[in-house]
Amino acid sequence: MRTMLTILTPVYNRRDKIIKLYNSLVNQTCKEFQWLIVDDGSTDNVEELIESIKRSEYSFVIDFVKKTNGGKHTAINYSHPFILGNMVAIVDSDDELIPNSVETILEKWSAFEHDESIGGIIFIKGRINDAIDTKLFIFDGVVGTPPKVMLDKNRQGGGFEIIRVSLLKRYPFPEIEGEKYIGESYLWNSIFRTYNMVCYNKVLYRFEFYEDGLTKHGRLLRLKSPKGCMELENVILRRKPSFSVKFKNCILYTAYGLIAKYHVGKICRLCYSKVIYISIFPGFVLYLYWKYKYKV
Repeated sequence: MRTMLTILTPVYNRRDKIIKLYNSLVNQTCKEFQWLIVDDGSTDNVEELIESIKRSEYSFVIDFVKKTNGGKHTAINYSHPFILGNMVAIVDSDDELIPNSVETILEKWSAFEHDESIGGIIFIKGRINDAIDTKLFIFDGVVGTPPKVMLDKNRQGGGFEIIRVSLLKRYPFPEIEGEKYIGESYLWNSIFRTYNMVCYNKVLYRFEFYEDGLTKHGRLLRLKSPKGCMELENVILRRKPSFSVKFKNCILYTAYGLIAKYHVGKICRLCYSKVIYISIFPGFVLYLYWKYKYKV
C-alpha cells in the first residue's frame, strides 16, 4: 500500500495563527497528505475559517472535526477514526513545515516502512528566525530511540516525530475526569519502550513560543492535571531508564501525587519503580515549593 501522510492539528482558539500553518502546507512540494484539524471546543469561529479554506483548496485533503473541550491529548484521541493516512505527524496550529517536509518524510520512510521493528522517523524542530542547528542526533540516519541517540536531550524544540497510525491508536492518552493536560511525551515514551525510530539531522518543522501557548504555561498546566502527570512519569519509568532518571521521575511522581491529594502509601503503591521509596522526602520538598510558587 502506498504511504499516505496525515498531518494532525489539534486546535483551540487559534484562528489568527493557523493560517501560517495552512500557507506552509500550500507550499509543500508534495501534496500526498491529509490535513486533519481537530477543534477542541474553540470559541473563535475557527471552523468558519477552515470551511472557507476547504472550499478554495483542492491540492490536498482537508478534514475538520469538532469536539467539546478536553485538552490537546483528548483531541489527538478523538482523531483516530478520521485519519486517512498510514503515517501521522502532529503539527501544532501555530507552527509550520518547511516546503519539502512531506516529500522528505515520504522519501525517507519508503526505506523502512516494511520493517515492523521501526515505529517511525524523527527529524528536528527548529525555532522560527533562529539559526538552524542540525546536530540533534549522534549521526544522520541513526536507528534507535531519542533517549539513547540524542546529543542534547534538553535541546529546545527537540524532535519532530512521524509515526505509524497503528501505534497512535495502540497507545491512546489516558483521559482523566477534571483534568485537561497530558504531554505528548506520554505517547512517545509509550512507543519508545518497544520500537526504534530512524533519526535524521534535518529541520523540517519550525515553531515559535507564544505567551498563551501550552509550552509557556507548562508547569501550571501540569499541576492542574496531576493524575495525568503521574501516568506520564510511570510510562517513563517503564522504559527502565538509568537510576538518576528514575530518581528524578520518582521525585516528580511523589510531588504530583501529593498535589492530587494522594496519601504516601497510595503514591508508593501506584508507582512503577521501587525507587519511589527513597524519593518521598525530596518529592515532598518539591511539592511544598510548587505550593508556594504556583499557589496550588
